[in-house]
Amino acid sequence: MVAGTGDVRIMDAAGTEFERIPVDGRGTVAIAGQTVTITHAPFVAGSTYHVLIAVTCFRDVAGHAFAGITDQSAWSFTARQWVVEFAATGDGTLDGQTMQ
Repeated sequence: MVAGTGDVRIMDAAGTEFERIPVDGRGTVAIAGQTVTITHAPFVAGSTYHVLIAVTCFRDVAGHAFAGITDQSAWSFTARQWVVEFAATGDGTLDGQTMQ
């Protein structure tokens, strides 16, 4: 995959734009092979969103355009709240690494 031009749009359930992310700017879209990672604003837990992607946003290395996502129901989800709990023993310190 390679970036083209255009925007990934995250919409809320009411159809209001939550965030517009240009694929060719700001450094919020990273491509590694066939994986596209999009960095976005934090979602509100319990809120429903859908993602729209312009047909011009991505193409394969041969130049074939990505079909895009224009149907609101194609990629729709409700954000969940995550709670992380740690239990310390001994001297009360936590060692190690965490990844989210």
